[in-house]
Amino acid sequence: MENKSIKIMHKSTIKSQVKKQFQNVEIIEIKKFKFGMFCVKVKKELKRTTKIGNIFGETNFNKSENGIVLDKKISWS
Repeated sequence: MENKSIKIMHKSTIKSQVKKQFQNVEIIEIKKFKFGMFCVKVKKELKRTTKIGNIFGETNFNKSENGIVLDKKISWS
C-alpha cells in the first residue's frame, strides 16, 4: 500500500496565481472546498461600474507545476 502525501494549497499561493493570470482584479475572498476545489471571488473596477465575479479552480499537481489549475474565464454575476 502506497503512502501518498497530500499537499495542502495555501491561500497565498492561490492569490499569486490569480494575480499572475488575471490582471486588474482585486481578490475579495477565497473559499476552499473538499477534494482540492476552490473559488476565488474577485472585483474589477470599470469606468462606471464595479463587476464582481468568481474564478473556479482545483489543486492538481499532475497537470500543473505549481499545483493550481484555474478556469480561463471569470464567471461574472
